[in-house]
Amino acid sequence: SSGINAEYGVTKFQKHRCNAYCLRNPKRNRGKARCKFGFKRKACLNAMLHSVEESIASHKTGSYQKRLYELLRKLCEQDINDYNPILLKVWGGNVDFQFIGESSS
Repeated sequence: SSGINAEYGVTKFQKHRCNAYCLRNPKRNRGKARCKFGFKRKACLNAMLHSVEESIASHKTGSYQKRLYELLRKLCEQDINDYNPILLKVWGGNVDFQFIGESSS
């Protein structure tokens, strides 16, 4: 069989570990460091698609609370980056996979 074991691939390549690069300490966040990529992500029982306007408004405030979409996610998966299992298996490395909600020119 080609590719990698799915569970190994998710743990090795898709698990986000906050570090000095992604942690920010903005004044508006009351001095608390937070991840600029929005980790830990919320656990979600149902996949959701938010409006582009809601997502942009949330991003501008620096809260990152409303992403354009929410994927099914268990509590133990809050630090797992979005990925496509087929691409992960074939590529055998980090897969940064995201939904594009609008085209910009």
